[in-house]
Amino acid sequence: METKELLEAIQHINRKFSDAKWVKGQNGNVLSYTALKLAAMKAYLVDEKEDAHKKMLEAEIEMDREKAVAYKKAMAESNATAAKDSKYADETFIEARKNYAAAKVYYEKLKSVVADSHDMIESIRSRIIDLQGARKDEGIR
Repeated sequence: METKELLEAIQHINRKFSDAKWVKGQNGNVLSYTALKLAAMKAYLVDEKEDAHKKMLEAEIEMDREKAVAYKKAMAESNATAAKDSKYADETFIEARKNYAAAKVYYEKLKSVVADSHDMIESIRSRIIDLQGARKDEGIR
């Protein structure tokens, strides 16, 4: 499964679990399966998150390098004060900043989805425990 499809699948599960009536209607088997599925998707995303983090850091390094090049080029054409501002108009630096921003947004999204998936798994686990407790209470009566 591609990362985009995986993120969409996790979002679908999140939407389902935001419906309290739907959640209350699910039995332990469905919840256990869903938690298992989420755990597997989360495990895959951990590797993707690591790759995204590396790409973000590489993009940051490239952006810093392009910033230095733009500053040096601007210094050759004007004084230090003007160069400080004009480096931000350099097209190569602007492109490097855009690449860094895109890489950072993607990494932050993956980081958030991994954390949210963990929270969702724990919530499902808690719901399963509640269902088991309710079933045990019914057996006692």
